[in-house]
Amino acid sequence: MPAPMAPCDAASNGATFCPSSGYLLTCNGQYWLTGAETCQDQRHVSGAVAFRLAPDHSEADPPQGDPMFDPAAFTFLTDLAANNTRDWFTPRKADYIRLLKAPFAHVLYGVTERLRDTALPLSGGDDTMFRINRDVRFSNDKTPYQTHVSGLLTRDGAKVRDGAIVYVHLDAQGGFCVGGVYMPPPPRLAAIRDRIARQQDAFLSITGTLKSKGFSLDKTQSLVRMPKGFEGQADTPVADYLRLKSFYTERAIAPKAWLDGSVMDIVADHALTCAPLLAFLDD
Repeated sequence: MPAPMAPCDAASNGATFCPSSGYLLTCNGQYWLTGAETCQDQRHVSGAVAFRLAPDHSEADPPQGDPMFDPAAFTFLTDLAANNTRDWFTPRKADYIRLLKAPFAHVLYGVTERLRDTALPLSGGDDTMFRINRDVRFSNDKTPYQTHVSGLLTRDGAKVRDGAIVYVHLDAQGGFCVGGVYMPPPPRLAAIRDRIARQQDAFLSITGTLKSKGFSLDKTQSLVRMPKGFEGQADTPVADYLRLKSFYTERAIAPKAWLDGSVMDIVADHALTCAPLLAFLDD
C-alpha cells in the first residue's frame, strides 16, 4: 500500500480539506468524504490517497456555530422540485455534492462525535445517507430524484432500518429528525407490542417523560381495531399504543439551524431525549 499523501502533495493535486474535521473533501477534481479514523486507514482517490489528517476524534467535532450549509442549498432543493429531470440535475450534480451531500454527511459525523461518550453512541456518515436517486421501478411517480436529503444514525453505523434509529431529514422548508422505529416488519412489530403489553408501567413512564419534554409518539399510522392477539388489551392504558404501526417521536429543524451549525446539537439532544424509548424498543 502506498505511503499516505502529505498535505502539501494533496494541495498540489487540487485537494480541498474541511477545516473543521480534517477530512479530505476533493482531490484531482473528484469528490471524496472519508470516515477514516486514523492515518493508517487510507483510500485511493483518483490516483491519490485520502486520509484523515488529525487522529484526535475531537477534530471531527465542529465548533458550535460553525457554518454548515449555504443558503443556496435550500434554493437548490426548491429548484430541483420544479425541475425534477436528469437533464436539469446532471449538469448540477457537483452543486448538489458541494451544497448538500458533503455538508449533510459532515452533520452526521458531528452528531456521531457528540454521542460518542454518551449512553447512546449512535453513529453515521456518508455511508448511512440515502441516495438522491429515487427507485421508480414500482411507482407511478417516475420523477428521478428525491427533493430532500436524509440519513441515519444507528448503533453499528450501518444503514439498517428495522431497529431503533435516529433519522435526519433536510428539505426546502428546513427538515426534522426522528428517533424510534418506523414500520418494523411483522415479527418485530409483534415483539414490540408484546413488550408494551407486558411492561405497561415502564412504557407509560417513558411516554410520560417524553410528553413532559414536549414530545409524543406519532399516531398517524395506526390501526382502527386492536391487532390480532391483543384484543384483551382494548381497555388498558396502552391500547392506543398497541394499535400503532410505528413508534417514533419527531422534532422539527428550522433552516437557521442548518445554516449556523446548531443542527448537530439539536439532533444529538433529540437522540438522547429518545434514548429510553430506543432502549425499550430494542430490548
